[in-house]
Amino acid sequence: MVYMKNATLTVLFTALLAFQATSAEASAGDAFSAGSARFTVIVGSGYAFNNNYLIIGVGAAYFVANGLDLGLDLESWTSGNPRITKISPRLDYVFSTDWALRPYIGAFYRRTLIEGLMI
Repeated sequence: MVYMKNATLTVLFTALLAFQATSAEASAGDAFSAGSARFTVIVGSGYAFNNNYLIIGVGAAYFVANGLDLGLDLESWTSGNPRITKISPRLDYVFSTDWALRPYIGAFYRRTLIEGLMI
């Protein structure tokens, strides 16, 4: 049996940066407008296969329409054996509201590559 513990509780550092593109379609002050981009950096820890791992991840997305982004996230689980890599293409829609918080819905596919696993 393989046991993997989620690293969300042990995240050491998470940065989320939304950059406004210079596109004429992007409206000033709205990070979810067409032409905007999203970049993420994740550093944390996780546990799998009786090993502790350092997790390093990056992600990026581009808003192809207002509220709709297409993105790709990558994670590398290092400092343990076997080495784990996760690749996740994603599609998200952020609802336009007058609230400070905006709900969203998303879908993703995750491909996990495990190198050097001896069973």
